[in-house]
Amino acid sequence: MTLPKQLINKLNKLSKVRKNVYDKYSKLKTDLTTIDNHINYIKELESIKPQILMNQGRDKKYIYGQVYWYSDEYGSKKKSYRFLIGKMSEKKSKTELKQICMEHFISNVVLNKFE
Repeated sequence: MTLPKQLINKLNKLSKVRKNVYDKYSKLKTDLTTIDNHINYIKELESIKPQILMNQGRDKKYIYGQVYWYSDEYGSKKKSYRFLIGKMSEKKSKTELKQICMEHFISNVVLNKFE
C-alpha cells in the first residue's frame, strides 16, 4: 500500500524541519561544549601552585616564578612557564611573589589563548 500524496508531502516537510532543527541543535551542542571546556579551564586555574625560584641568574640576584601548565587548552602535556618576578634585594614575601607570578602567568599565557 502506498501512502496518499498528502501524507508524503507532510512526511517530506517534517523531515526537512527535523533536519533544520537537528542542524541548529548540533551547532548549539558544539558551542555549549566549547563554553564548558573554557569554564573548566578557567576553574582549574585556581589550583595552580607557582614555584618561586630564588637566587637565580649569574650573580644569584634574581627571583623567578615557575608554573607548570598545559601547553594547549585541553591537552594532557604540561609545559613549564618561567617569569622574572623580582630581585633578591626587593625583600618581598613568598605570598607576594606567588601573586606576582600568577599575575604574569595569567596576563602572558592565559589571556593570550582567549584572544
